[in-house]
Amino acid sequence: SSSSSSSFSSSSSFRLDAKARKELWWRNRRNPALEQAAREGKLDIELVQQRELDDTAFKLHRVDQKIRAMAQHTKVFDHVFEKPFLPQKNLVVEFGTHMVYRGNVLQPETMKAAPQVRMTVEDGALYSLLMLGADGAPGVSGELQLLHWAKVNISSNDVSAAETAMDYLQPLPYQGSGYHRYIFALYRQASALDAARLASAPIGHAHTDQFPLASRLVAHKALCQHWELAPVGLGFADCAWDASVSAYFSAAGKDEPRVTLVEEP
Repeated sequence: SSSSSSSFSSSSSFRLDAKARKELWWRNRRNPALEQAAREGKLDIELVQQRELDDTAFKLHRVDQKIRAMAQHTKVFDHVFEKPFLPQKNLVVEFGTHMVYRGNVLQPETMKAAPQVRMTVEDGALYSLLMLGADGAPGVSGELQLLHWAKVNISSNDVSAAETAMDYLQPLPYQGSGYHRYIFALYRQASALDAARLASAPIGHAHTDQFPLASRLVAHKALCQHWELAPVGLGFADCAWDASVSAYFSAAGKDEPRVTLVEEP
């Protein structure tokens, strides 16, 4: 005999208003077929796909709260932002079939090329998108972050068409340094920005002349204050070294930094 299953759509329920959702919740609670299917392991629940949510559903599903909670847990706010914030917009960042969520692990090889970014832009609004390395580099002040990518004056849902203030740079977690956090942050602009000046004011400096990417170091908190950028979207992924990191430094003709642990005698 063939087995049947009951289904419950969580995503469709969140398209209803608050009163209708409450009524649907009670109906489901009193539905003996759903209860029996759950007890027998035959209840199919449609999982929420963050990439498919608009900004309203993004909040109704409490994805904004989950991102904030994970960012607090992993110290993203402490190390990168001036203070914690609750994301207001669903920022969808995808490298092929791989999406940046809230601390999921991706490989630098997967992130070699700039991602596809989707978001909703209101009429008359302007946004900026920054990709930052949250874990710096040996010999570099903790107040500085590596700026991997900067798109500014985003005025439509086509982020690729926006001005580029800093060309894309793949994640470069050094060999032996463990996992690094890579942050994609969306900001609402107070006014139009000068893309040519964004990456140079204010700029931090490495504490070592041997750091090969010193020109990309920024004091992120000061930069946001200077350019009046208010964070409204967030996603982040963890990366550890793979062979694509060595390939980058080799192709660029730069010495690859490495971290080694030295045991004291």
